[in-house]
Amino acid sequence: MVNKKMQSGVVVVVAMVLAGLQAAVQAAPLPPPDITVTWNGESVNGDVILNGAEFELNEDGKTWLVEPVTVDLWDGAMTLTIEKLVFHSNPFVDLHFSARNNTGSPEAYNVVATPVAVVPPITPTSLIGGSVSGSVTGGENPGTLSTIAGTPLYTAFIDGEEALTLHDSGSWSADANDSSNVPATSEGLPGPSLPGPEVLTDIGLEFNFELTPGTLGSLTGSFVVIPEPASLALLGAGGLLLLRRRRQA
Repeated sequence: MVNKKMQSGVVVVVAMVLAGLQAAVQAAPLPPPDITVTWNGESVNGDVILNGAEFELNEDGKTWLVEPVTVDLWDGAMTLTIEKLVFHSNPFVDLHFSARNNTGSPEAYNVVATPVAVVPPITPTSLIGGSVSGSVTGGENPGTLSTIAGTPLYTAFIDGEEALTLHDSGSWSADANDSSNVPATSEGLPGPSLPGPEVLTDIGLEFNFELTPGTLGSLTGSFVVIPEPASLALLGAGGLLLLRRRRQA
């Protein structure tokens, strides 16, 4: 049976280990995830979308986009604005963007933000949580934002594998020159509390949606991962044992 003194020591060691790791990753802004947009089988990546974008490190250790970035893609067929991009190697990612279909027909889009580097790896298990919300705004005609058949609106990834999906299907409409909400939904939040796998290298977010002509769709998604408490306890116990051995040496 573990006594209170031992438990206290474990907690202290865990705090020391996590503080040291966090300090190491807060030394400089992390490289931003690559924002890739795909339409009609053609993709544009972050070299174009985030060209000239400025990122800073805040006091919480999160790297964030200083100012929104707007780009016209495919000769103006789509207008994309990255309103907010915040990420952390803990890991955590929060992306808010808007897309306008400037063509005369319904169009399907894929927006991906990956990879967000994970430092240090999380093993053997994790806890995860994610959320998505948004809005749809009509142009000269009523507008609709909808999921693509068989594909969720929101997908979160861990090491390139699907970890969480939200709004697996749905369609949301607004009158001309008016807006309505894409309902907010989440799993594992507040928390995070959903059991997840180990996280060795990175996490990411993906959005798949269709817009009717002239429609503006705005989406915000977040994904967060933390070590499962039992994993932290093992880490702390190992650190405490190491301290004892050093004292006995």
